[in-house]
Amino acid sequence: KKGRSGLLGLRFVRPRTDSVEEGPPKASLKLRIFLSLLSFCVGLFVFDFSLLYSTRQIHRVSLMENDTIVRIVTRNIIGNFREIKRPVSSVKSQYALARFPSNKPYLPIKVTDFSWFFSLDMKGHFPSKRQFDVFLHQPY
Repeated sequence: KKGRSGLLGLRFVRPRTDSVEEGPPKASLKLRIFLSLLSFCVGLFVFDFSLLYSTRQIHRVSLMENDTIVRIVTRNIIGNFREIKRPVSSVKSQYALARFPSNKPYLPIKVTDFSWFFSLDMKGHFPSKRQFDVFLHQPY
């Protein structure tokens, strides 16, 4: 009999040691490692981009304290609201709402303390477009 009897009467067979298997060729192994690293990097890029996109979308813009402070509400990474309060002079928009191109879905807004632009969806509701243009339309 080859092997020994184990739990539940199953037989365990010892592997033969007289033949040594070399495994896959080295080129195939290098290709597998490369493809694994490439897919990991692509997945990490997609994950980071989705987190960054969600934090850049503006949920609400409002003027506070005698029109001197702009409050921008966005979402943080886990989905809760995040408020950014800055003076009006530190928030700029390249386009006025009245002259914004109709083929663009988002209005870029620059806040001086951040290295990226925030995106304001143009499908939203603007109760006072003139007030937005007066306070935030300053080319950056």
